[in-house]
Parts: sequence; structure tokens; C-alpha cells
Amino acid sequence: MIIWSLIVSSLPWFPSALSPFFLILLAIMLVLSRLRWFALACVLLALQEIRITDHVDLMWSERMRSQTCEGIVVIDRISTQTRDFTSGSAVWKSVGCRALPQGSGLKLQVGPGYLLQPGDHIEGQFKLSPIVGLQNPGGFDARRHALGNGWLAKASLLEGVVVPDQTKRAAARDRTINWPDPLRGLTQALLFGEKQALDQQLLDVFKTLGLSHMLAISGLHVGLFLGALWWLMGRLGWPKHPMHRMYFRALIVCLGAYLISSWTLFSPSVVRASVMASLISCLPLLGVQLRLYQILAITLIGVVLFDPMIALSTGFLMSAGAVLLIAQILWASRSKGLTQLLWFQIAFSCVLATLLSLCLGFAYPWLGIVANVLIVPLLPLLLVLLTLCVTMQWSWLISQVNTLIDWCVSGLDWLLVQTSFGHIPSDWILGLLLIIGISTLLPKFSPRWFIALLSILLFIQPWTTHQSRLIVHDIGQGSAATLASQHSRAIFDLAAGQAGRWSRIGQFLPSSRGQSIDGIFVSHGDMDHSGGLVDTIQNVAIPNVVEGGGSLDGWLGSCRKKHLLGDVVVELLWPLYPVEGSENRQSCVYLLSSKGRYLLMMGDADWFSEAQVVKELNRRGLIGRIHAVVVSHHGARDGSNPSFVSLIGANHALVSVGRSNRYGHPHHDVLERWIASGATIHRTDLDGALSFDFATGEVARYREDNPQRWISSRASHQSDELYDRSTTDSLVDD
Repeated sequence: MIIWSLIVSSLPWFPSALSPFFLILLAIMLVLSRLRWFALACVLLALQEIRITDHVDLMWSERMRSQTCEGIVVIDRISTQTRDFTSGSAVWKSVGCRALPQGSGLKLQVGPGYLLQPGDHIEGQFKLSPIVGLQNPGGFDARRHALGNGWLAKASLLEGVVVPDQTKRAAARDRTINWPDPLRGLTQALLFGEKQALDQQLLDVFKTLGLSHMLAISGLHVGLFLGALWWLMGRLGWPKHPMHRMYFRALIVCLGAYLISSWTLFSPSVVRASVMASLISCLPLLGVQLRLYQILAITLIGVVLFDPMIALSTGFLMSAGAVLLIAQILWASRSKGLTQLLWFQIAFSCVLATLLSLCLGFAYPWLGIVANVLIVPLLPLLLVLLTLCVTMQWSWLISQVNTLIDWCVSGLDWLLVQTSFGHIPSDWILGLLLIIGISTLLPKFSPRWFIALLSILLFIQPWTTHQSRLIVHDIGQGSAATLASQHSRAIFDLAAGQAGRWSRIGQFLPSSRGQSIDGIFVSHGDMDHSGGLVDTIQNVAIPNVVEGGGSLDGWLGSCRKKHLLGDVVVELLWPLYPVEGSENRQSCVYLLSSKGRYLLMMGDADWFSEAQVVKELNRRGLIGRIHAVVVSHHGARDGSNPSFVSLIGANHALVSVGRSNRYGHPHHDVLERWIASGATIHRTDLDGALSFDFATGEVARYREDNPQRWISSRASHQSDELYDRSTTDSLVDD
């Protein structure tokens, strides 16, 4: 019953891409097969998909023209705030614009010159436009992501006046403005839910640890606060009558839940946790005796019914997974108090972190796994200290707490950079961690000596050599690659994305703080090659080499002729002089060479650029000696001209492309040219990330090397090839 209760409450609300018709058909078949629970799950999935589709249709259509309106918005939360750009979420309060109903959620973008805080009002002129984004199956869907955040449209401030928030909450936050860092940013994050003032070093450390979600008011903080409130009210011994005391405790918890929700401007995660806590405190008054896992399951159902689109929130899905894990631990363990909290943290660290690493490709260093076990027990003490600092304003206490936090952050940073705690466990070690985590979920786990032996084995890491290789990352429709050579690392192109939460660069930035970036090379200014540039520069130490071509030339350094990165030589083949023409024609083309092997990075070069590249290769005597090519423009027809392909004679053709993209990349005739030249085709949409090894000249395919992280690997590849051929043949026949 435990598992079924939670599956019915959480899994059915996952944003499915399945057809409602076939889900209903599958439900009918399951009913006839007497698998009624699975049938119910399919029906709920179908209903949720219908509801989500209907709500997506209510958003501004992608074909709708932008409009300019006078109005008022109230800032809900700040996502990104830099010197030149601020983005966040806001609520439209004006009734003067017919195109947008009052109370609609907006993705707000504000230019330079504005310092904003949650709760502020902005009165002015706004440009309203639809939210547009690529929708690759299994990938990022901008409109569903927007719907999960409650946004119906995008608003850009043209001109306006900011009316600061005048509430007591704002007054309390303003007390921290002149505090030293990192205390100022940490206090605003943990007590007010505002992360824009966080110290960069502190933010970098927590991101590397995989604990950045704790730098804001979340369900964990709410649970600790309301749990402490419940315990304190029980220790007062008033009122004397047990039933009256129960009513009093429930009233205080519900009041506290409302206050903390309003304090955070009704943040979704805080509202969810507050509803759960209120329900737990009130059920005994009704004479209902439910176990904790049943209460959590009922609460999740209630939250989804109250706000159906919350199912599109990543945070909600994580909450559902956490509830499932908590229920399993409660079922397996009979411990209480601090011991049970420790078991919770071990299970979360060894199970969730490991599954995220193995299934989704997230990478956590050793210190991140260890810190996750220890940080929750220490969090209540930190919250008490920060609250004392805000309320008492004792300068000596503020100074001491700031010094303590600064020392802790510097110590964590040193451990990440200088010790093996900054290394990322290999897959086999993650498997051992998963065994340890699962042992906490079983009612009778393995003997303690066996667990101790596994713990010792965790610190025996296999010795690996530094091999020079270029990794073409699977980032959807766009281009991003990382060159790793000895102790050097460089990035070639930065994928599609926007500054802040929509950026996809987190999939390929160095996971270990000990591996700094020595160069950033951006072929040209198209967003699918340069979209993550702003976010990258904000999140890493800016290297000495940052250069770009096309429209980037002028505000980045121009593409230079030659670089040495470890044992890899990077040479510019095009353009060698100022060029007029399209952005693609001005795209920088690089030749990477090491250990007698050569690789071409073509960017979005067109046929004219490719002809100039052939001339440069001929001058160097490299015609016919190229081992691999990152194919130009994702396999579009304006690249890979027949002469270029036949003269290069590459062994491998690597195509960085998004699955089911709207451009039809890569084109069939381009693929046929490369195949006819004798090259093996490798595609990120079918093969995942691609890795070219300069030592062996071979290309590794991520999906083949890590099939457990994908639904299918080779079979999927073959079926996709058959689909592509049949589709192309039908187009030719037509």
C-alpha cells in the first residue's frame, strides 16, 4: 500500500508527452487484464496531459505579435540580476491592456539601471510578447517550463518607475543591506528567499556541491521551523486540558504556516510544505489516525488538485520523489529523533545523488555527498544565528557570524580544489554508494561489517590518465564542445540558452573546481552557438582567452591564429582577414591537432568559407589527412559542399544536432556525401555526447558507453535510422 499510495499521488502527475488517446486505450486493456492500479495511473496521466495541453493553449500564441502596454507589475521573485540585466517573475496588475487579464503571471525582463527586489511595483511601459522556444522530444520545452512557473507571456520593461516594497518584510531585509559578505547574501537567501545578493564564491561552492537548492527558503526550512514550533508549543504545558492543547498547537502551526508563506510572497515550495504541515497538525483533531506517508500522499494529491500546473514544476517532481523515499525509510527504520534524521540524510545522499548521477548525468564531488549528510542537522543552528543577527543587530555577533561563514566557505573551496574531495566518483563507486543507500531502505539490511567494508572501498579510486579528447556535448539543437588536454580545458561554442535558469550550459561546464577553463572559443554570434556565453562568464573564472567571430567580434577578442592548450595545437583556418557577408560566412573555423591527428571545428561555415579552409589545408599539406570533422551548421545544406567533403576525406563526421528539430537538420543529402566519402556518421541526437580521442583517433558514443542512462541505445539508433531513411525516401518520391 505504501508504494501504491505514493505512485497514485505523484507519478501520474508527471508531465507526459504520451497521447491521451493511447493512454486511455492502454487503461482499458489494463482493466481487462485486471491490473486496475496501472489502469488508474494511465487514466490520471491522460487527464493531466489533457489539462496541460488546454493550459498551454491559453498562453499567448507563438504567432501573436508583440504589443506595447502601460501597466503595473508586482515582482514575485528575481531569477537573475546582473549589472546590465534582470530577469524574474511578476504579476500583471493593470486593467488598461486588453491583451492580458489582470493577475496574469509574466516572465519579466528589465534592462540596466534598475535595482529590484521581490515585492517592488513597477509602473511604466512594457513590451508584451509570447514565450517561444524549441520543443525537442525528451528535451527542454520552453512553453511548458513557462506554464510551470505560471507565466502566460513575456514582458520587457521599456521605461518605468520602481515603487519599492514598504512592508515590514522589506524593512527587515533592508537591515542587512550594509552587512559584510558573505553574511549579507546568505541571510537574504535563507530568511527572505532572495538569492541575487549571494557572494559568488559561496554560490560557486554550493553549486559544485550540488546543494545550491538549499540557498533559499524551501520545504526543508519550513518543515524545520514548523516542527520546532509544534515541539515548543507542546512543551509549554498550556492549556491544561489535552484536547484544548491539541487545538492550540494546531492553530499555532497553521498560523505559522500562513505567516511564513506570506513572508516568502507565497513561494510554491513554501506553500506546499505549509499545507503539508497544517494538514499533519489538524488531522488528529478530526480523530483521523493516518501514517506520515499517507498524509504526504494525500497532501500531494491536494496540492495538484489546487494547482494542476504545478505538475510541470521540477521542484514538485523532486518533492514527490522525496516523499516516496521518506515513506520507504519510515517503513524500514524504527529509529526516531536525530538518528532517524541521520538515516534520512544517508539515504538521500547515497540514493538520490547517485540516481541523478547515473540516470541524468549530474556529477557531484565527494564533498557534495558528504556535506549533504551533515548540512541538514546544522541548518537549524544557522537559521537561529541569522535570525538573531537580523532582530538584535548586534555588531559583534554579525562580525563573528560573518567570519565563521567566510572561514567555512573558504575551507570548502580549499577542499574542493586541493584535495581528492573535489574529485567526482566513478560509476562503479556510485554503484557501491547506491548499495549503501538501499541498505537504509530495507527492513533488514546487510551486516554492518559489510557496509563498513564498502565504505572503505569507496575511497579507493581508480588511477586514470589524462588523455587529450574533444567532447561534443548533447545539448539539443545547438553546438557546444569541450577540449580536455592534460591539465588544460577549453570550451568551443556555448549552446543555446539565456542568462540564468534557462541556460543549458550546466550540462557541460567543468564539474570539478580543480579544472579551470583556459579558453572560450565562440565561432560566431548565433544564439545556438553563443547563448550560454553570459551565464558561463558569470559562473567561471574568466580565462585569458575569450574570443569569437561574426557579430561577437568587437566585444570579444577576435579569433586569433594559434593557441597551445596542453598538447593540443589550436589553429585558426578562417577567417584570416576581415570578411563581409552573413554571420555563417564569418564563422571561425579551427584546426585542432595532437599526436599526429587532426580535427576540424567548422562552426556554421558556408560553402565559400569551406573553399578557403581547403586552401589553408592544402598549404599545410593536410588534404586527405583529417581524421574527424565537426560538420558545419548541424548538417544543413549550406555547408558540407561536395568538393570539401571529398577532399577532406575524414574518417569521422560528428554532427551536433537536436532531435526532431524544426530545421530538418541534418539533411539527407549532406549525410550521403559524408558516407560516400568513407566517413562514419556520429550524431548527438541519436548517439548522445561524442568524444574524439586524439591518442587513438576513435570516437566514443555516450549512449553506447552508458546505455543504462538511456531508454535504449543501439536499438533506438537503428530505429531512428530506419525512420530517417523512410522519411527521406518518401520526400524524394513526392
